[in-house]
Amino acid sequence: MGTMRLIAGIGFEIAWCLFVMVNLTPSSAGRIWTVSNANAKSGQSGKVSATVLVFVVLLAVAGGGGAAWLILPGHGAIGAVGNTAASATGVVTVHLDGFTVNLADAQSSSFLRVTMDLALERLPSATERDKPASGLPMGRIRDTILTVLTQCKAQALLSSEGKAELKKQLLSELSRNLPELGVRDIYFTEFLVQR
Repeated sequence: MGTMRLIAGIGFEIAWCLFVMVNLTPSSAGRIWTVSNANAKSGQSGKVSATVLVFVVLLAVAGGGGAAWLILPGHGAIGAVGNTAASATGVVTVHLDGFTVNLADAQSSSFLRVTMDLALERLPSATERDKPASGLPMGRIRDTILTVLTQCKAQALLSSEGKAELKKQLLSELSRNLPELGVRDIYFTEFLVQR
């Protein structure tokens, strides 16, 4: 109920500001709106059509909705959480900071830069729902991932099969080392191999 009041209040404020800015006043009939500005002083009174009035009202409602979207938690710039997304299945997606590692190529100096998200079935009990990274054992997660990444060779990672194999290895090691998280999937959001 409070959200609806907030949206209605913002919409009303925007409508009032627009009303004052345009300086519209109702005519005596109540159906026709006249502009009371310099034209009215010179004896010319312009009539504003119902279309303009509807446009102003729609603009006010859209502005109020946009402002509420920015203000309410979980949306827009002010209430952004940023690092989580929960689906209807109960899976929580956690964004990890990027990894840059030297690869296990003996002949050349190659490196991998990768950023990923983890799909987790459950969070540790001490974890805040809106900040899941706060309660995760990040040291163990990052160590497990780094151990797998540094064993890779550049040539293998260039093919889609190599990326799929890397994902499979990461899932296996994370499930073995961190069974309490229930890692369901890994999503690469950035993947760059430099040879």
